Amino acid sequence: MKKKVIILLLFLFLNVCVLAQASRESLSFFRISGTYTNCTTGSKETKKYNENGKLGYSIELGGKLFFERTKGWFFEGSVHYFWTHLPFNQPLYWGDSAGSGESHSSFLFGSDHVREVGFGTKGVLGYDIILKNSLSLEIFTGPVLHYTTNFGPASEEYKQKLNRFNYRWQLGLGVNYKRFNMNFTFSNDLKNRGKTDSYNLHYRYRTYSFALGIAYRFSLSGENK
Repeated sequence: MKKKVIILLLFLFLNVCVLAQASRESLSFFRISGTYTNCTTGSKETKKYNENGKLGYSIELGGKLFFERTKGWFFEGSVHYFWTHLPFNQPLYWGDSAGSGESHSSFLFGSDHVREVGFGTKGVLGYDIILKNSLSLEIFTGPVLHYTTNFGPASEEYKQKLNRFNYRWQLGLGVNYKRFNMNFTFSNDLKNRGKTDSYNLHYRYRTYSFALGIAYRFSLSGENK
């Protein structure tokens, strides 16, 4: 747990450094995104139990730093708050229960209304392509770290079986026009959400998300891009 906290703090520090930059190439931004989240499982037997996707949102504050004034390569870092409905209300594993030879299935939360609330940070590397004055296209990719502060409604028993740290990888495409940005991203879990339970079964549960975000870009120094 200490290593995970240290990694998260270092990532936050790096993103704050990017946010502190102030130049024509280095703009800060405030973004609101709507998300659509669905799930995958680690075995073919359980895929047919996947639930329909759920909606959520995130609020993000960050900065975009260009490596050179005349080149399109950039680093973008941010911190965000997220609130998401999760597709947890279907059986998510299927196997031998305690060696009894009988099939065993379970609802991960035992609830058809589950939400995940927490904070995250991301750092992506991208390239910005100028199309015309005040208009550019950008592509980017990079890791996303999430820490869930609350699963609910859910019993303490189920909360103990879930990993609060979540590692994801993101791919995205964005359009910049003057001070506004709109982007579309896809991200997916890099590790299972659940821990091993008492029957040596795993919650083979991962999610993937699509998000559409709108951002307002501004310079901390008051200069225009």
